[in-house]
Amino acid sequence: MKEIVRKIVRSILGPFGLEIRRIRLEFPPIIDIPSCEERLRHIQNLGFLPKVIYDCGAFIGKWAMKVSHIYPEAEFVLIEPNTEILNEMEANIPPRKERMVVINAAISNECGKGMLNIWDNPQHNNKITALAASSLLDHVQGQPAKKIDVDIKTLDMIAEETGKLPDLLKLDLQGGERKALLGAENLLKSVELCIVEFGCLDAYLERTTPQDLMDILYSAGFCLYDIVDLRYRPYDGALAGGDFFFVKRTSKLKSHKDYF
Repeated sequence: MKEIVRKIVRSILGPFGLEIRRIRLEFPPIIDIPSCEERLRHIQNLGFLPKVIYDCGAFIGKWAMKVSHIYPEAEFVLIEPNTEILNEMEANIPPRKERMVVINAAISNECGKGMLNIWDNPQHNNKITALAASSLLDHVQGQPAKKIDVDIKTLDMIAEETGKLPDLLKLDLQGGERKALLGAENLLKSVELCIVEFGCLDAYLERTTPQDLMDILYSAGFCLYDIVDLRYRPYDGALAGGDFFFVKRTSKLKSHKDYF
């Protein structure tokens, strides 16, 4: 149908010497943005050495493996609800497996049972990353490719079950970060650095906003330390999201008050 419409339009415009052309919008280059790993190496040099790291929304374990090279003595708790990718995670983490605990659960502010939505992304040619988008929230762009039953736990419950309290907490929960933090009142007392994904697009219904993160974490004694891994929408160059670094106000990373 689109081709028929194009032919009709061309037949109308042709006699006037006009034609249809597809215009590709060009956006100014984005300045270099530091990556999460680069900034972690930097604050490692400043003396931040976490003993326990929680990777919430661990996906296939690649982030945890990268960070394990920065902090080889740290223990990791990897939390991932999507059973479709657990085998891939298990294949990626053997070099550090003795220091990694894997928990198959979703995270929220209350414990129970729930439904995880999983979306296909046909623009990905990789069968693993094509299922990257999974969330307890509904997506604004359509129905998920599949739904699976999941256990839902709070971070406080996971800390109690594992007996491990994190110094570093990383949250990448496809919009569910606010509820995860609300279920981590006790756990946050031990955290010095919190890395949280934020989003600026309306990708999920009731998605966590940057203001939600600021309100909760500032109230819990944290302050903004850095912004990394910024991502921009190809459509118009608008900011899509990135990762916030929040540190406790009492952290040694905040002890120097001067500019120089």
